[in-house]
Amino acid sequence: MPRVIAVVLLWLTAVVHPAFAGEASFTGQNEILRGLDYSYSLRFAEAKEVFSQLAATHPSSPAGRFYMAAIGWGIAESDARWAVMASYYCITPPPKKKTRDTAAFESGLAEVIVLCDAILAKKPDDFEALFYKAGSHAFLARMHAHVGDYLSAMTHGKKSAAIFDRLYALYPQHGDAMIGPAIYKYYVGRLPSPLRWIVGMLGLSGTKEEGLALAEKAFSAALLSRVEVADFLARTYVVHEGNPRKSLEWAALLEQELPGTVAAEFDRLLAYHALGDAANEEAAVIRLFNRLPEVDPRLRELWEPLLYYVRGSLRENAGDRSAAAALFKKALAAPGIDPWLKSEAGLKLRRTEGRQ
Repeated sequence: MPRVIAVVLLWLTAVVHPAFAGEASFTGQNEILRGLDYSYSLRFAEAKEVFSQLAATHPSSPAGRFYMAAIGWGIAESDARWAVMASYYCITPPPKKKTRDTAAFESGLAEVIVLCDAILAKKPDDFEALFYKAGSHAFLARMHAHVGDYLSAMTHGKKSAAIFDRLYALYPQHGDAMIGPAIYKYYVGRLPSPLRWIVGMLGLSGTKEEGLALAEKAFSAALLSRVEVADFLARTYVVHEGNPRKSLEWAALLEQELPGTVAAEFDRLLAYHALGDAANEEAAVIRLFNRLPEVDPRLRELWEPLLYYVRGSLRENAGDRSAAAALFKKALAAPGIDPWLKSEAGLKLRRTEGRQ
């Protein structure tokens, strides 16, 4: 059952920009967009400032509080992508990282749910309140699954899916209402038949084709959630669908929506790795490295030695032992290097220098 819950809840990591569409409207739309753009560039201090001001300006709206809490999962998502990249080049698998600041994350989302319930008591079909309540349960489900509390994850996941389905039923032409159902339908569709029957008892159903089609429709119809959709599709096509060229198309659209985003380069790196295109793979690593000065200092400290290590691994594969050794040394000299990565870089340095 833990495997079932973990697979089903993979869709719960996305943060979707809310948008004006038809009768659905949101508080602080422009501020939300600006803050999320900072978040997607891993500039969390600036994002926090924007969302904090949004919460102060509109205290009766759940928007500011929701996105303040979501920054916590943005950091966890960055850690998860770090582990994915590390696993592509490692000798031994990277350990699972602990989710940071779970208590503050959980209490912040609990506040959002209370605010949403107050709005829904007066206006049951309010798009904004439904959206943020569904998103809050989704984040809580993902967090509980990550720490191994699968019963709580299942409870929050079921609530989230039910609210997202209601939102989509009420606003079927609203592109921003499509992304939640699109992602969970895709992941449910990837499960073997017996497991689909089990998750069907949670109220979840769908096929891969249905999920992908709805996601692509969301990209076309949404006003502000296009970044999330493009990132989801870019990763999905390379990681699950085995179609790295399609992934590159979506990474290009992601870059078009948000120029300079590190997410596009991460997705490109995965695609070029799958294609065996080492030159473009290394170019993506270099572009990621060049964007580090803008990144949150906590994450910069984590990512810098990994990117040195990855470039060293690519140089090693190309037979350039001297350059590889120099890059492994830079990784080892970087402050705050992860202990596992320090061991890995040391192993590879000794290998390139012929000491093992």
